[in-house]
Amino acid sequence: MRKYVTMTACAKTASGWSAGGTATSGSVKKTYSIVVFFVTEKGTVMSSATSKTTVAAHAHKQWTASAAFAAPATTRCVLRGVA
Repeated sequence: MRKYVTMTACAKTASGWSAGGTATSGSVKKTYSIVVFFVTEKGTVMSSATSKTTVAAHAHKQWTASAAFAAPATTRCVLRGVA
């Protein structure tokens, strides 16, 4: 399932941090549960967020996952899991 979900955005928001990207389906409709970790430069997890998105057959759909926390400017996003 991971190969059908990409993360192309990782940015600071007014209240924390947000990640986003594209989910793709094949010949059937699919629902994805996406988990993103927001980490320090050294990899310490500061927060996480989830997104659930359903993609129609033969389609692409944008997804976002956001968390409210005190995030340093060097925060990184890790696409941790897709189910």
